[in-house]
Amino acid sequence: MNRIAKLFTFPFWKEDREKNKKGSIVLYLTIQSIAIVLFLYSYIGIITLWCFHLSYASLWYFAETTKDKIEVI
Repeated sequence: MNRIAKLFTFPFWKEDREKNKKGSIVLYLTIQSIAIVLFLYSYIGIITLWCFHLSYASLWYFAETTKDKIEVI
């Protein structure tokens, strides 16, 4: 089995787990933590973009609703 295939079948290969138990667990947890961090960053990015969109939309709405009420001197 190659190394990449082993990462996705972590609990199921026996010979490598017995030889290098700590290294394979650390590698698995590292990949899992990287995936969790990327997942959280994607949600933070989506929320940030949504906040920018809402602020821009509210500024546009304010400008459109008040443009007839503002007197130019």
